[in-house]
Amino acid sequence: MDDQSSRRCYETIINYRGLPEKEEKAEEITLSRYPSSAELLKKYVPETYEIIDSTKPVSKEQQLEAIGKNPAQRYLYITEEIPGELRRLTGRSSAEIEDIAYYYGITECANVAVCNITGGVDYPMFSSYSHSAEYMGGRKRIGFAGVIDNRIYFAMVQCICEVFSDCDVIFAGEVFGTYPVWMHGFDNLHYIPVSYEELPSMIQSLDIGILPFFGRHANTVPKEYFQYLACGKQVVASDMDRLPDSPALYRSSSVDEAIQNIRIALTRTEDEGIKKCAKSLASGYDWKKIAQELQKKRFIADTLL
Repeated sequence: MDDQSSRRCYETIINYRGLPEKEEKAEEITLSRYPSSAELLKKYVPETYEIIDSTKPVSKEQQLEAIGKNPAQRYLYITEEIPGELRRLTGRSSAEIEDIAYYYGITECANVAVCNITGGVDYPMFSSYSHSAEYMGGRKRIGFAGVIDNRIYFAMVQCICEVFSDCDVIFAGEVFGTYPVWMHGFDNLHYIPVSYEELPSMIQSLDIGILPFFGRHANTVPKEYFQYLACGKQVVASDMDRLPDSPALYRSSSVDEAIQNIRIALTRTEDEGIKKCAKSLASGYDWKKIAQELQKKRFIADTLL
């Protein structure tokens, strides 16, 4: 890695010409969209509450009118985003509020509780899997598993591919938005479409999980973090200050530091103490426990199901 990394990154993107059969294959990929935080949380919320999912489109005039006409009905507006003034300066992600005007309108409704959810995991689902032979090979696997969208910092991915040319760099999951051409830019970079149900097995096949996020996306707490931890994996992340601390977490203030952190993490993949700590932290962010925490904060006054 050197000071020409940015130039090579740019050239890789503009010079990429995928093979026709590969491009056609990418177009044929069809996966059902991964469940949102609202959908994952819903089964633990009392039926007396109506869930409003911030990532879904709404007819705001009709819904605001309905909320106003039913003051006795209680609503929970579930969002992973705290909108800021600069929200449109970097690419839109799958977790963002679909209708920002509706968000600002609903905050004025007395019978609506706006709940900001900072990550979560179906802990029993992710912690109980062992790795699948289907995904295992002879090379080390450094990877991202989850929703692939505009949060990804390609320059970091490029440097990982270059420095760890003897490893497979995996991007597995669901593509949100435009299929990124950079996923065919390196021989050791592989895209594997997997369903939400297949994520635990895929994560278990990785030696290290990565969160190469940039800009305002680095100020989030993505679900992928807790999914990695629930599988007992170490996580090398960008400089993401809001991520809860863990011995399994390596924050990186630069691409150089991310490279060094990956080197360190690769020597600790069999450390049972780190795996135990990772799982312990993730268990506290199970969706049921998050619903219980909302109850403690009086967002939910009913008895949990």
